[in-house]
Amino acid sequence: MKTMRMAIAAIGLGIMLVGCPPVFGPDLQITQFEVGDPPVLPNLHGFYEVPVTMVVENTGGRAADEFKSAVYYTTEEGQTFVAAFTVEGQTDIWYPRTDGPLAAGAEVTFEGYVSLPHDLAGSTVVLQGEADSASGDESIPEYGRVRETNEDNNLSDEVEVSLGILAGL
Repeated sequence: MKTMRMAIAAIGLGIMLVGCPPVFGPDLQITQFEVGDPPVLPNLHGFYEVPVTMVVENTGGRAADEFKSAVYYTTEEGQTFVAAFTVEGQTDIWYPRTDGPLAAGAEVTFEGYVSLPHDLAGSTVVLQGEADSASGDESIPEYGRVRETNEDNNLSDEVEVSLGILAGL
């Protein structure tokens, strides 16, 4: 049986427990952001539909309140826009949301399609997901709906997607 010794050290007016894990608030991170196969499909309205899976994990020490996520695309010219990220069962076609708090250590998976305009035909775009997005909200603080331990780790890795020419456009 392994034992852990804990020491208490008085630092100024505070007390620090040495050997105990710190207790932090929630921390939302995208642990998976992938484009599916096939990477691009045309839809009936002339948009590209890119299948995307985004997994958001609460790596913090406390539950995270309800939040929404977003996907952005950056063009070859360096312009960045929000894209509609449609997930089955969600009422908002732009931003999938959790339906309640996300417990510490838990994750939620958003699987759906990102819609990109047909005028991007023949180009390559960069997709990036964001957990706890405030995009499109005027009355939400810049940090989003969840005050996190680390507000600087909400973006996914970037994924390049090549968009071919859609037939009939």
